[in-house]
Amino acid sequence: MTGTIIGIAGVAATAGLLLVAVIALLVTVHVARANFARQLWLEYLKFGFDNPGFGETNLALSLRPGTTVSDLVLGRDIYSQQYLWFLTITMDTCSYILRYLPKKAWKETVRFQIILHKPALIIIWPNLSKYYRKQTDKFVRAVLAEDEQPEAISFFREGKRSTPRAGRTRKSPDRTSVKGGTSD
Repeated sequence: MTGTIIGIAGVAATAGLLLVAVIALLVTVHVARANFARQLWLEYLKFGFDNPGFGETNLALSLRPGTTVSDLVLGRDIYSQQYLWFLTITMDTCSYILRYLPKKAWKETVRFQIILHKPALIIIWPNLSKYYRKQTDKFVRAVLAEDEQPEAISFFREGKRSTPRAGRTRKSPDRTSVKGGTSD
């Protein structure tokens, strides 16, 4: 009987250690994926600085007077192809961010990128979406369905805050809370 109890205790201890090892492995994988997504974001930012004219659809159009959004995303010229490469890299990066950094702040960052390229994505996302995970497709479609347009976020360039979306308010850093402290 004692041998059986010792055997069961040994199996339980081994199972416990195995469980701890599996949890540690999963945490390590999660951290590695989050770090990969952050590094990818940093590389995307460098890519954006190297190609500032493609940072948003309307800017790319303004650099090519007379070009329509359809011309830009469906065209076969080098400029159109360069923009599409930029947009694809943007969406790939956003997809990784949504998958591995699912926090609200990162989702807002991805949302901002989608809005910047909304005129182009409205045209090409129905065909491009099949190359992305369902989570990314659902998120992009939700942002594309919003009323907000790239012009509405020009506050970023003008140094102003955007108007909050329905049901949300933003606190400015200079406001004081009801308790007397500063917000954020």
